Amino acid sequence: MDPKIAKELVKARQAVKEKYRALKSDIAQSETQLQKQWKPISEPLQQLLEKVEPVKVKPENWKLESKT
Repeated sequence: MDPKIAKELVKARQAVKEKYRALKSDIAQSETQLQKQWKPISEPLQQLLEKVEPVKVKPENWKLESKT
């Protein structure tokens, strides 16, 4: 392999690694920011979900309506 091409390939690989790390850190930072922003809403909702028991609905009680 040509040494010039090999050097370019190594540089390209390093650039891709740096971009991947930057994207990964941006995603983590965005998730953290969203969690902080929505925490006052999401925590009480989560507590409500833990307290409420799911209602079981039997499919046979459903009514199907046609769109005619």
